[in-house]
Amino acid sequence: MPEYHREYVHRTDNLLRTDTVREREWMTVREVDSAQLAEMGLQLRGLKNAYLVERNRNSERSSDRYTVCADTIIKADSVRVPYPVVTNRVSPKDKIYYAAMGIAALVFIV
Repeated sequence: MPEYHREYVHRTDNLLRTDTVREREWMTVREVDSAQLAEMGLQLRGLKNAYLVERNRNSERSSDRYTVCADTIIKADSVRVPYPVVTNRVSPKDKIYYAAMGIAALVFIV
């Protein structure tokens, strides 16, 4: 009679990936006087004050990755189990035992 064995293998498979790109633009307008313009290396004739416009751009990038694997594998096999073979042959030891038991039973009955 065969004996059955089962083996279960569980694995998980998930993938989560996130990419984020943020871009920001802003503009700054400020009023500067001739001394601040001179510090920047700019010289304007006849103006005491001026408006300075600055444009700025900022770019940020972030990336996240999360991975989990999942698989389920079931393996089944059968293995032959050795079992004793039954024969009709009686060993000589058993023959002597049965004969002694039969004689004892006859003596007891008579």
